[in-house]
Amino acid sequence: MMDSRYKKLPVWFALVVCLLASTGVNGSQRLRIGDVVPNVHLPRLINHPNKEATLNEFRSKLLIIDFWDVYCASCIRNMPKMEALKRTYGDRIQILLVTRSSEEQVRNLRNRNTIVRDCTLPMVIADSTLSPLFAYQTVPTYAWIDQQGVLKHFTGTSHFLTETYIDQFLAGQPLKMPLKEEYGDFRPAESLLTEGGGRNLDRLDYYSLISRWVNFGGQSRLPLRDPETGQIIGKHLINLSRVDLFLSAYADSLKTNGFRLLDNRVIVELPDSIDYQSYDLHYLDDNWKQRNVFCYESRMPPDRSHLLNEVMKRDLTLYFGVKARIENREMDCLVLKDLNPLNPTEKLKTAGGKPEAKLPAKDNALKLVNSNFSSLLLGIGMMFASNEQQPILLNESTINRSTRIDIHIASDLGNLNAVRSQLQAYGLDLEPQRKNIPMLVLSQ
Repeated sequence: MMDSRYKKLPVWFALVVCLLASTGVNGSQRLRIGDVVPNVHLPRLINHPNKEATLNEFRSKLLIIDFWDVYCASCIRNMPKMEALKRTYGDRIQILLVTRSSEEQVRNLRNRNTIVRDCTLPMVIADSTLSPLFAYQTVPTYAWIDQQGVLKHFTGTSHFLTETYIDQFLAGQPLKMPLKEEYGDFRPAESLLTEGGGRNLDRLDYYSLISRWVNFGGQSRLPLRDPETGQIIGKHLINLSRVDLFLSAYADSLKTNGFRLLDNRVIVELPDSIDYQSYDLHYLDDNWKQRNVFCYESRMPPDRSHLLNEVMKRDLTLYFGVKARIENREMDCLVLKDLNPLNPTEKLKTAGGKPEAKLPAKDNALKLVNSNFSSLLLGIGMMFASNEQQPILLNESTINRSTRIDIHIASDLGNLNAVRSQLQAYGLDLEPQRKNIPMLVLSQ
């Protein structure tokens, strides 16, 4: 009769306890299918004429090594089945039970449990020579070794421990067993990001993380892409301010139709508003950056990548403890409009030639030849980049951003009236308006 302690033992408990045993052996030393198993010394044997032996003494047409543990209920329940197989096949097979559990643990178990006490199969206890050779951490685990000492199968399932499969093996017929290949030195208490020197990183399928400012010397907003398909699967934002992180998460709700989304679309209703100021105001202040500049990275399976912004919104709210919402507010804006909606490109249409783009950031002018309309939007944004209070720019033009245009705005780029006058000559206007638009509001 099996001890009730093992009938009620939960599977998760057995798994966790067995995981805690660590061999400390480098992964490159573990045996693979087709390797010859070394003739290791087995110093602690019970149920055997000698107290120690070598592995070769158990060599047969088939040697099954049954790795078990004193806390593994299924291992213990399987012992009578293993004994029955040994009786059926006699000297044609050998079965060796191996455990890393200590002599005291095995002795206490035998005193309490009749299955273990009555088992007559040879048993290696407190093993430290055989177990480290195999890539396993949980039990039960079974190694099938042929007469030449070659490892033929290594599996975690007892499904193949039947006369049918053993007959096939002895007859030289191939068996398709699932391979068990666990880290023998896995540290379950360590973060997956650092465990084993980062060997699990290529298995990460969904994650998000926030870190402090890194000493990169700049900023980056490149997405993560699938290396095979090129599809966007994550966010990868380096050294952004708190406000810029929130803007990235809520960008889909703050349409500008081509103009760059700036922090002037954020209303901060917080007592410590200096922490939510623009990066540009503090880019030389390392103390401010250490407090208020962060990196964010996330990754999702390709079929869930449409949820990246929602995940980021949740992460930022939880991390910063700030309430973020989109709310319509009356704001002063500069709106780019067509003066001739029926033919908006009449005065802009390119005459062709070599593409040329002179932008205000480099030249004190805006000149585009055979360039995309999107370059004009970029240039207009640059005109106001040096303003202490940058205006909210909205594009209500019907011109497609890929349309090729020619335009030249030569002087007074900081003077709105002068810029408007020059734009009007090309059928456009940058009109000041008070508009009810979506804004990102940050509050307690």
